[in-house]
Amino acid sequence: MTALLAGLPVLSALAPAAHADALSEAQAASAQAAESGEQVEVVGQRTEYSTTYANPDGLTFKLVQSASPVRARLADGSWAAPDATLERRADGSIGPKAAVLGISLSDGGDGDALVKLSKGGASLSLGWPGRLP
Repeated sequence: MTALLAGLPVLSALAPAAHADALSEAQAASAQAAESGEQVEVVGQRTEYSTTYANPDGLTFKLVQSASPVRARLADGSWAAPDATLERRADGSIGPKAAVLGISLSDGGDGDALVKLSKGGASLSLGWPGRLP
């Protein structure tokens, strides 16, 4: 889905300092787009599901949204394409290389932590009433 937004991106959910930073970044992207004649991404507005661009007119923005994730944030804060390839981690758990949710699968043993899903400080764990191979 694509939507044109007049003015600056919606920033009301941000803390005052973060709001000022996001506003500055949006204004800088808008000025750069006007100067170059090309759309410029407002990187600070990037999410797993959306990308915001400043349009070359210097006044409007374009929001591109997807129903499925187009990128996932890695532990180091960088972005990567979603990758469901499973890998063994240093703690012995197994999980996808890059996912929107933290996903951890048990490597066997006691069935308390068969799978754990986490995001934003909240988590959900499912267990199994026995030993896992």
